[in-house]
Order: sequence, then structure tokens, then C-alpha cells
Amino acid sequence: MDVLGQLVLLICAAAAVVFACRMARVPTGVGYLLAGILCGPHGLALIRDPHSIELLAELGVVLLLFTIGLEFSVKRLATIKRLALGGGTVQMLATAALGIVVLLVLWPNLLLRQDVFIAFLASLSSTAVVLKLLKDRGEADLPHGNAALGILIFQDIAVVPLMLLTPILAGTGGGGFLGVAEDLLLLLAKAGLLVGLTLLLTQRLAPAVLTRVARTRDRELFLMAVAALCLGVAFLSWKLGMSLALGAFLAGLVIAESDYGHQAVAVVMPFHDLFMSFFFISVGMLLDLHFMAANIGIVLLTALLLSAGKSLTGTAAGLAAGLGLPAALLTGLSLFQVGEFSFILAQGGVAAGLLPVEAYQIFLAAAVLTMIATPFVMSAGVRMARALRRTRLPGLLAGHGLATPPEGTERLQGHLIIVGFGPGGRQMAQAAELWRLPYVVVEGNPDTVRAEREAGRPIFFGDATSEHILEHAGVTRARAVAVTISDPAACRGIVFAVRDLAPEVLIVARTPYLGDVAELRRLGADEVVAAEYEASAEVLARVLAAFLVPEEEISSFIKEVRAEGYEMLRKTVGPDGNERAGHVELYLPGVRTLRLTVARGSAADGRSLADLSLRKRLQVTVLAMRRDGEVLMPPPPARPLAPGDVLLLVGATGAVNEARGLFCASDRTCEAAEATAP
Repeated sequence: MDVLGQLVLLICAAAAVVFACRMARVPTGVGYLLAGILCGPHGLALIRDPHSIELLAELGVVLLLFTIGLEFSVKRLATIKRLALGGGTVQMLATAALGIVVLLVLWPNLLLRQDVFIAFLASLSSTAVVLKLLKDRGEADLPHGNAALGILIFQDIAVVPLMLLTPILAGTGGGGFLGVAEDLLLLLAKAGLLVGLTLLLTQRLAPAVLTRVARTRDRELFLMAVAALCLGVAFLSWKLGMSLALGAFLAGLVIAESDYGHQAVAVVMPFHDLFMSFFFISVGMLLDLHFMAANIGIVLLTALLLSAGKSLTGTAAGLAAGLGLPAALLTGLSLFQVGEFSFILAQGGVAAGLLPVEAYQIFLAAAVLTMIATPFVMSAGVRMARALRRTRLPGLLAGHGLATPPEGTERLQGHLIIVGFGPGGRQMAQAAELWRLPYVVVEGNPDTVRAEREAGRPIFFGDATSEHILEHAGVTRARAVAVTISDPAACRGIVFAVRDLAPEVLIVARTPYLGDVAELRRLGADEVVAAEYEASAEVLARVLAAFLVPEEEISSFIKEVRAEGYEMLRKTVGPDGNERAGHVELYLPGVRTLRLTVARGSAADGRSLADLSLRKRLQVTVLAMRRDGEVLMPPPPARPLAPGDVLLLVGATGAVNEARGLFCASDRTCEAAEATAP
């Protein structure tokens, strides 16, 4: 079968398998692995030669390292440096040390350098699988999600020196200690030359070229320029005797520091996703099902040892990063699988003669099993963490001192709890300080907590979905809780937990999407602000202003939308099929309805509707009146109006605007009257 025919067959099979995996809530990376197993020479043998897609798979790896360099810039690494350096170092070194001990005991025939190599292979986790699951489950902004992200970033960067050290561990240079030292010095010299040339090309040449290309506003040309830079540096790395992926990573890291990092991610990511699918498929094709079946015992034992060992070291890394035991456990269970970079390094180890083919097949089979099990283990981890939190053992739950509430929190009454200290939470805290409102902040990033504590803010580290953390924040004594995080799923969990503990507290929640408003209210939020709607409302207001719609009408329209819980933008027909009252002006141009309150001292104060003669003078009709909770339809024409009466007017826009002045003592009271009319 020709290459094109194989690709068509492979893509169709992969699409079907991935669709089934999505229905079962299994990550797409696992789906591609299964598709490769199914289609490969050891499965149904639909494709007998996996080498036919090796070029596409290698291109996927290059793009993966390039996008990692783009996404994890030096500036971003600085924001989670403690999680990355502290937790990542503990996780990798502890896993490697534990792995070496296990290999020495169970496989004594392996050389020490092979033990070291395999142990570091085992220390890597799957960035693609874990980040996808954390985002889908709404846990990316929670403490364990931040810790897992920091450790994964550390692992991804650690792949680069591991790639460089593979030939040294393989002993390809010979010459004993002096030979190893010579190889290491040569390697460092090549790496230094590559970094120097990369900096020269991308800091001097690339910004000038990308600036000129960007000015053309040609998306295709920008894509070609970015691809040329990525592949050019990758080719330079290969010519110096190092990997293509290393050069791509360096190119991405440097572009990320330029003005075009975000645009480069946007144009490269679709191709990255496509070619990465071929990488996972190619790995699946390498799995020998017959070998796995013949050695199922050792494969399962290896998978069990990998899972248990990495869960243990990942939990230790979470504790080292300052998490309490429940969050640290969730971190460990998120990182228990073997990652995609382990496959890349393993293939390099086989090529260098460092990893025996039999050991490679055992490792590959066990690694695939751990990736398939990841979503189920993470779900079980949530239940285990919840059970731990219910034990209420402060020493296990608290973590480091950052998790201790600020002094005086236990004495707060009627205070504000701010969940999350991003831009929204920071503004909320500044407002609370301005008006001298008592408040406390719960934040999931220990670096942020440490910095803000040093600045004197009442903030502590914790997961706000935890009843234990909320109780420490004094939720049962609080007047209001402001949930300012951007993750919708995490926001839902926090709202539910707060309402369960404190039925009377005011909950104001933020969500990116209008579609989440109803669900958050159902879970107990009193007020929900949808960022998606607020942006659309601002755009709407500016567009209407461009068409010379009166400012007071725009203001009234926006206030009505907010008062009705954003329903106007989503629903224009009521349950009975009739148009919703109050929106007549949307469907009858030139006609306006207006709700307002009679102001004290206005022209209408003490006069009846008959005296005002609105219908005769202005062709404006008063449809209804509310007084002391009683709605009168139609309103009695002879009854004198009193301050606080609410009237519903309808008529031509200009006439209603003219009538509006009769009920207000001034323009300011007119605006107040409309704002307060129920």
C-alpha cells in the first residue's frame, strides 16, 4: 500500500478510536496510542511498516519541543520557580534514586549506567495527558494543579540535558574516565556554541525579520518565517551532533521572549496537534502485543512499581513544594504515569546501545498501561483527598506555614473572603483596603502567597474547594465570598462547598462564560459575573453610541440586562411564546418602554395621571403602577402619585424621554429613579 493510502487509513482509524475515547473521557493522547497499537504490525497489521510515518512523528516531536519553548518562556518560569525547582528536583531525583534501587534488586544483570538511564526515563511524566485532564476537570488553577504544572515544566526542561547525556551514559566515547570527561567537555562546547548561535540568530536576526513579516499582515508568510526559524535551529543542532528537538526547544524559548511569542503559538499549534498525533500513533505501533502477552507478569509488575513509586515521589514533591497532604497526594497521583519524552529518550537509548530491546519493550508496555490508567487514577485521587480532608488532622492538612491563616483570622466577623489573587482578586483586596473592610485571601500559588504576605496582606495558601480551608478562612462568620478564579469547573466546586458550609453568606462568582451563569446560581451563587457577557456588553454599548443612541438609553438597556441575569442576550421569547415585556424597543423601532420611580419634588409628585394628561399631550401610556407591593393595572387616573410609586410607560422614544422629566426632580434623580425601579 502506498504512503498516502496508509495515511488515509491511519487517520480514519485514529479518528474513530479517539472519538470512542472522548466518549469514555479518556485523553486523546491515550486514544492515539491505542490507534497505533490497533493499526500497527503487532495489532491488526493494517500498516506493516511503522517507519513510513517516522518522519511525521519526528516532526511532531520537534514541534512539541518548539511549542514548549514558546509557552514556557523565562518570564513564565519565574512565576512558578519554587514549584518547578523545588518540587521538580525532589520528584525527579527521588524517582531516579528509588528506580535505581529497584533495578539493582530486581534486575542485577543490568549495568549501573543502564539503571541510571532507565530510572530517569521513569521519572518523566506526560505533560500532554496531565495538562489536558487538569483543564478538563477544572483543576488547573487549584494548588495541586499548579504544583503538577511546575513539576511538569521542570521535567520538560530536564529532557534537554538528558538528551545530551544519553551518549555519555552509553559510553560511546570510550577511554574510561578521561574519555567520559572528554566527551562531556566536547558536549558542553557544542551546547554552548548552539546556544550562542541561537541567541545571535533569534535575538538579532529573527526580531528584524519577524517585524518586517508581521507588518505585511500575511498569516501564511508569518507561519513560513516561524517554521524556517524553528527548523533552521533544529537543523543546526543536528549538524552539531545533537538532537533536532533540542534546537527546536531553544528556538521556541528565545522567540517567547520576543513580541511575537503568542502569535507564533497561535499559528504553530494546529500543526503541532496534528503531528503530535502521529508521534503517539508511532509509539503505539512499536508496542509488541505478542511480547506483552508472553511477558504479562513482568509488564504488570513494572507498571505497578512505576505507578506506586511515582505516586510516592510525586506526593513527596508536593509536600516539599508546601502543599498539605491531600493536595500533595493529588499531585503525586497526577504524575504517576510515564511521559511522552520517556519514549523519545528510550528510542535514543536503544539506538545508542544503552537500553536492551527486551527492556525497552517491557518499559514501553508498562508505560502505555500507566497512561491509559491516568484518568481513572486521578478520579480516585479526588475521592482519597476528600476522605483525607474529612479526617481533620491539622498536621497532615496544613502543609507549610503559608497554609496557616493570618493572625487574627479566627476573630474576624462579617468579613470578606477573596478566593484567588489574580488581577480580579487583587483589585478586590485593594478596594477592601480603601474602604477598610476586613478580608482574607485564599490563594493556590505559594509564590504569590509568600510575596503578598511579605507585603503585609492577609493571605494564606490553600484549596478553596476544601471544607477545612474554608473553615480556617471563617466562612461561617463571613458576610461575603468573592470567587475570582478563571477556571469554571473549579469555581463550581468552590461555590458548592461554600454554600454547603454557609447557607446565609453572600457568594459572588466570576466565570468566563455566559453559559455557566445558570449552573453557578443553581449551586448557590447569589451573583454571577460572566466575563464573556461583560465584554459583549461593553462592545454593544460602544456600537450603539456610534449610532448616536442616547447615552441614557444605552445605560438603561445594559442595567436591565444585568438585572434580569443576562437573559435578554440569550432568550427573546418567554415560556408562553410571547415576546418578553420590557424589550419592545428591540422589535418595534422608535417605541420605548420605561420603568421609573416617582421622585420627591418632581412635577408628578402629588398629582394624578389625569392631571398630567400624558396620553393626550404626549401620546404616552402608563400601563401599570406599583405602590407598596401592590400592582395596579390599569393605574387609577384620579389617584395622586406619591414618591416611591413605580410606573411603566410606553410610547414613542422621544415622547417617553420628554415624559420622563415629569417624574424626576433632576437629571441625576432621573438616572437614580430608573436604576432603582424594580
